[in-house]
Amino acid sequence: MNKSRMIGVIVLLLAAAGARAQSGAKYGARDPQKCGSTKEPAKGVLSADLAKRYFACHVEREFSGNLYLVDNVTLEVGKGTSFKELPGGSRPFEADPDGLVYQVRGSFLRYSCSAESDFMRNKGKNCDVEKEEKATGTCFRNGFGDWICNVIQHGAERVTGQPPPRR
Repeated sequence: MNKSRMIGVIVLLLAAAGARAQSGAKYGARDPQKCGSTKEPAKGVLSADLAKRYFACHVEREFSGNLYLVDNVTLEVGKGTSFKELPGGSRPFEADPDGLVYQVRGSFLRYSCSAESDFMRNKGKNCDVEKEEKATGTCFRNGFGDWICNVIQHGAERVTGQPPPRR
């Protein structure tokens, strides 16, 4: 690769990284949480704080012109069950077959925000919010040792025209 082409690639990568880092600004919101390492703890039970962090960093993102965030997340981590003891339909696809799958339950607010716009007159009221008070799911390690926490909603009511979460 020649020098000018390499510089061009570096500039594009830096621009993409900067765009991701500032993705919340056009929505008047905080940026999505980044995962960093998801390998802790390497052994033992996952703490509720780490479960919250891993859940949020996997679901928060900008996608198809909307920003998706969660806030006020509370999760409780239950007892682990051997992957092999779970019925076939209850086994998480990515889970390490030699590992444990932990039940989780809790509550959170899920935000779906459109960009703020003078034309739409939606500044400060550009999000739909779903309040989930009885969420359930699982946390598990995949075959690479990374933790994944999936939590689903059960009929949360949607409220429109709400302000985005800010830091």
